[in-house]
Amino acid sequence: GTVVDDDRYSVLGGEADAIAGRMEEHWTAGADLAAALQGCVAALAGPDRQLLPKELEAAVLERGNGRRAFRRLEDDAVGELLGTSGSAS
Repeated sequence: GTVVDDDRYSVLGGEADAIAGRMEEHWTAGADLAAALQGCVAALAGPDRQLLPKELEAAVLERGNGRRAFRRLEDDAVGELLGTSGSAS
């Protein structure tokens, strides 16, 4: 596939074009982490399904530790950000 450098969001994978189209509808500049994650999950899931926190792998870029690295968000944290229970939903 092709990776495009964009300062808004990037979508990679088999259904990238469809997901990117839905992401355009959900993306908001300056969104907090909860709103950004909710938009990403809605774009990834599409209109016909719901994704649960335990079905997702989410991470944030940590810049404050002297190097750029990703920090994985645990299921409970993802559930909180999505407004659902981390493991039961």
